[in-house]
Order: sequence, then C-alpha cells, then structure tokens
Amino acid sequence: MLATNELDTALLDDETILQAYKAQNVPVERGFRFLKDPLFFANSLYLEKPQRIMALLMVMALSLLVYALAEGWVRQELKKQDQSIPNQSGKPKQTPTLRRIF
Repeated sequence: MLATNELDTALLDDETILQAYKAQNVPVERGFRFLKDPLFFANSLYLEKPQRIMALLMVMALSLLVYALAEGWVRQELKKQDQSIPNQSGKPKQTPTLRRIF
C-alpha cells in the first residue's frame, strides 16, 4: 500500500506514485530486511515492558535511518567521482549496499 497527502489525482496519479516508490535508492523492504537480519541481534532480546519495546523500536528505526543516509552518501560520492566498487562476482557497481562496503 502506498499513500500520499495529495488528494488531487490530476496532479499525482497512482502510476506516478508507484514509479516514484520504485525509483527510490533505498527501498523500504530492504531496510526492514536489515532490521530482521540476525547480525542486528534484535531477535535475541526478550522484552516485556511496553516502554522497552518502544525504546528498542526507536533505536532500530534510527539505526535504519543512519544506515540509509550513509549508503546514500557513499553512492552519491561514487557517482560524483565516477568510481565503483566490485560486487560479489567482481563486476564494478556504483550502487553497493553498505553491508557490502563493510
């Protein structure tokens, strides 16, 4: 489901919204996949209090924001300097994931 605050479909139709969503550099699904990754260690925590669960969710969301910002910055710099980083098969790529860079 995609949502917008623009209610006038003449200004912003469904197809345009979908294209803008797909054109994002950091897809939302990949970000949440990062949060679910066992390397993130969030699944090994057991929390009972709602306040602690909310705090963990805030930390996770902030870490995802930092991750996305860092990945975007690296990609911009690679593009600006016309550089690339080899992917797993050794082919040059200007849009690596931050995990690949680490």
